[in-house]
Amino acid sequence: MMNGNVNEMNTGMFDLANAMPHCAVILVLDTSHSMWGQGLTDMMASLKAFYKTIADIQFLNAEVDIAAVSMGDNLCMLEEFIPLHLSDLPNRSIRPKGDTPIGAALDLAQEALQAQIGRYQAAGISYVTPNLILLSDGKSTDDFQSAAEHIRCSVESGKLICRAIALGRDADMDALSSIAGRDRVMIPDFGGMRQTFAQIGQIVSQTYEEEAQEVITEQAMPVDQHTGTEYLLDGSNILHWDEYRTGISLKHLLAITDHLKTEGQPFQVFFDATALHILKKHAPQEVEIYENLLKDDPNHFCQVPAGTRADDFLLLQADANKNALILTQDLFRDHVDKYPWLRTERRIIPGMVMNSVIFFPEISLQISLPVPEKSTMDSF
Repeated sequence: MMNGNVNEMNTGMFDLANAMPHCAVILVLDTSHSMWGQGLTDMMASLKAFYKTIADIQFLNAEVDIAAVSMGDNLCMLEEFIPLHLSDLPNRSIRPKGDTPIGAALDLAQEALQAQIGRYQAAGISYVTPNLILLSDGKSTDDFQSAAEHIRCSVESGKLICRAIALGRDADMDALSSIAGRDRVMIPDFGGMRQTFAQIGQIVSQTYEEEAQEVITEQAMPVDQHTGTEYLLDGSNILHWDEYRTGISLKHLLAITDHLKTEGQPFQVFFDATALHILKKHAPQEVEIYENLLKDDPNHFCQVPAGTRADDFLLLQADANKNALILTQDLFRDHVDKYPWLRTERRIIPGMVMNSVIFFPEISLQISLPVPEKSTMDSF
């Protein structure tokens, strides 16, 4: 949920993550005796692929919390809920042993999920639909029908997403389908468990992003705005938004400035002198666009002289115009002494990119990116 404390926003305690809903993901992993040898090796390699896929695909500031249940004689929580980037599960030492108590493992997983949702609610944290992922051959050594019925009811009511990976060539598909639903059971090709786990990681990431977009739209807390508010854009910072997925690009900046032009809002964009060199290295196809912006529209787009910083010019302008809002993910910590209002005024407006939409949760603003026809920059 959005944190309205101005001091927290400007001292580093505020982060875009405060605006992001959490996603609880629990893995129910077969750790029975049948997993000895290659089975365990494949499972651990697949877990790494699952984690890497989410880390690679998910957008910056995503909040995925993960936990795992060991389904064998050592029935227990392999890992309690923890942020994905802190999890050490793929590096754990697991000793397969005993039978496969699917029913007991599913009960434990659902209890853990409910407890995590309770923690979110108690802390006032927004969240999206949790995920339960089962890795099993479906051959249970206990009665799992009650647990399966509870999962089906949760899925039907929209409170849970459940998927299963069929383990082995002779997996009991009827059993797995009765738990996850036939269209949510994935059957790896021979030796393809790693690829299947990665595919589920991709589905989890995409589903989360779609839901998170809706939650942020509903819960954004607007600040007071007036017609004619000037927007100061940290161009060099915005170049890097969504860098890990789509690369360094002008497209997010241009989508924002196009929107401001359409709305008749005054704005200025400030670039460091290094911006041109960064584009030449990472997005050479956009260099001409950048140079034309500086040449044809100097009232809106400015590159500061070499040896100086765009931050200095941007903040000087913001200091002169007390109503200006700054669009950036930078907190300008090294400028607080010179500009104390960075601590006390709610004028830094951080943004994020999700599912081809740019969000500014603090001002309830969302801007859709144009759909490219031939290349990422053809729309501009």
